[in-house]
Amino acid sequence: MSEAQPITTASPLEVAIAALVADGTSRLVENEAGIRDDSDIEHVHHARVGARRLRSNLSTFKRLVDADWRQTIRAELAWIGSLLGEVRDADVLSVWLEAQAADLDPADRSGLLALLDTLADERRLALGALLEGLDGDRYAALIAALVDATTAPPLSIAADGATAGASDDALWAAFVPLIGHEWKRLRRQIAALGAEPDLGALHGARIRAKKLRYALEALEFVDPEHDEGQKEWAGLVALLQDELGELHDTVSREAWLRRVAGGGQAPLVAGQLLERNRVRRAELLASWPRVWKRLRAKHLRAFLSG
Repeated sequence: MSEAQPITTASPLEVAIAALVADGTSRLVENEAGIRDDSDIEHVHHARVGARRLRSNLSTFKRLVDADWRQTIRAELAWIGSLLGEVRDADVLSVWLEAQAADLDPADRSGLLALLDTLADERRLALGALLEGLDGDRYAALIAALVDATTAPPLSIAADGATAGASDDALWAAFVPLIGHEWKRLRRQIAALGAEPDLGALHGARIRAKKLRYALEALEFVDPEHDEGQKEWAGLVALLQDELGELHDTVSREAWLRRVAGGGQAPLVAGQLLERNRVRRAELLASWPRVWKRLRAKHLRAFLSG
C-alpha cells in the first residue's frame, strides 16, 4: 500500500479521502500478523478501531464519496468489525474479571477462575471465526478495494464539484459543515434522553458520540495546527464517548455474568461481581452529564462557525 500524501488545507479532497482510507486500511493490515500470533490483545483492538473509524467516516463524509462503493465497503467493514468485536469484547471482559481478583476473598477465587475458563473458551471460538475470516476471499477482496482507494478514491459528483472550484481552504469548507451536522445530531439525541435515560438510548448516544469523535480526528488531517478550543472540545467528545462506552460495558458484563453463572462457586462470585458492576454503573450514570455540560460550551466549538 502506498504511503498517504501529506495534507494541507490546500490539498484536493481526493487526497484527504485517500488519507482517511489509508489510515483505516493500515490499521487492519499492519495488525494481521499480531492477531494471528495472538501474543498481544492490542492488535485486535487496533484493527477493530481501524475498521470502525473508517466505516464511521465513510458515513459522516458520505456526500463526498461514491454511494455504491461506500455502501459496499461499509457493509464489509461491518462484517470484519463484528468478528474483531467478538474477540475484543472477550479481551475487555477478561481484563475486568482479572482486576476483580485483587480484593476478592481467597475462598471465592476458584469461582472467578471458573468464569475466566468459560470466557477463554468463548474467546477461542471467536478467534477461530476471526482467523477464518482473515484467511478468506471476502477479506482479501475488501483489502484490495481499500488499497485501490488509497490512490484513487471513488469520489461523488458533489466532491468532484468541490474539487473543481477548490480554494485554499477547500478541505476545511468541505469537512467542517459535516462535523457540525454530526454535533447537531448528537445534541438532539441527548436532548431526547430525558431525566432518567434508558440504557439502550444511552448506548445510541455513545455510538453518535463516537462518530463525532472519529470525524474530529479526521479533521486533524485537514488542520493539524488546530486551535486550543478545538483540541479541548475534541478531548471532551472523546471523554463523553469513553464514559458512555464504559457504561455500556457494565450492561454487557451483567448480561454475560447472568448467562454463564452455573454450579459450584461461580454463582456466588458472579453475584459479588454484579454488585460491583452496578456500583460502577451508578457512578457513570452520575458523571456523564457533567461531561456533557462541559462539552456544550460554545467557545470551544467556535471553529465550526468558520
